Amino acid sequence: MHASSHELALALAARLGEVVPAGVTLDAVRNSISVYADGELMVSSQAARILEEVDDRTLNKRVESAVLAVLSDVQDSVMRHLRSKWPTDGRGLLALPGARADQNRVLLWYGVSDDRPVISFRPIEFDEIRA
Repeated sequence: MHASSHELALALAARLGEVVPAGVTLDAVRNSISVYADGELMVSSQAARILEEVDDRTLNKRVESAVLAVLSDVQDSVMRHLRSKWPTDGRGLLALPGARADQNRVLLWYGVSDDRPVISFRPIEFDEIRA
């Protein structure tokens, strides 16, 4: 299977856009995800391009790396905008990004693990990001 960095960017922007705080918006163009806070560009994450890299990693590992990088870029931008940790667990600790790919999909979340998330997202099916 060949995965599309553009399709991954679209899928991530849609899922993350559902949970970011008010005033923060995401836009996917080609293989880039731009994060805006109150209309001001905070970051333009090129992390989805990881899918285009040719190296010894499996597709699953490249997808995981791309998803983790985008989750981290979005989290950093939101925290800069809010001037506080986001998202946090019930004790005020920062919930870190996580991703795990299997043969058919990638799971993504903020929190300790996919079975203990603070925020979980609908998985991205590999069929969704096929080139």
